[in-house]
Amino acid sequence: MPNRIKYWRTRFGLSYAALAHLAGTTAPQIQKLERGERKLTVDWMVRIARALSSVGQGEVNPEDLLPPKGEGPTREQHDQADRGMRFNPGARLQDMVPVQGAARGGSDQEMYLIDGPIDYKQRPHVLVNVKDGYAMQVTGSSMEPRYWDTQILYVHPQRRPRPGCGVIIVKPNNAVLVKEFVRWLPNESGVRVKEYQPKEREFEIKGAEIKHVHTIVGSEEPF
Repeated sequence: MPNRIKYWRTRFGLSYAALAHLAGTTAPQIQKLERGERKLTVDWMVRIARALSSVGQGEVNPEDLLPPKGEGPTREQHDQADRGMRFNPGARLQDMVPVQGAARGGSDQEMYLIDGPIDYKQRPHVLVNVKDGYAMQVTGSSMEPRYWDTQILYVHPQRRPRPGCGVIIVKPNNAVLVKEFVRWLPNESGVRVKEYQPKEREFEIKGAEIKHVHTIVGSEEPF
């Protein structure tokens, strides 16, 4: 799996340990990525590019870590092809959307956001020109059969929800809920939402418990 990590690391005079410190990982991990012994995912490309750029010797973009044209397909391209997906090695970061992940915790089917994106996806048509658009990986079964565990949802933060659409409710403590929007409470003092498991029900969330209401505008088919 050819890449240009070594080129940039040595150009900036960084050791394995120094680059690992900047990227928040370990020297052996950087060594494996550099040698092609570990898959260079988009997430790794973003982390390493940011680390290199922080040195202050010039900005390095994620795509700058890919090999020049003519060196053959990378392992990432083979993996994408195996899943029937098209991979564009020249994709810019602005053409991608971050995938936010969450871990189970709390009551009422709450999830807590994991620090930083867990992956990046090619920006779908529904989020073209949408600032701060993102994707969310579902955790849990409260919305089955509408949304399934591990399914990817695409989210438009600025679009107002309408009855029947999916929403991401973000609470002040950064807990998140994936629900179906029913209606605003009087004077938009909160929302009434719906879930399907363990039984179908509607319930209200008061405004004091809500930081943001983001609208789900698309999804990937669950695997």
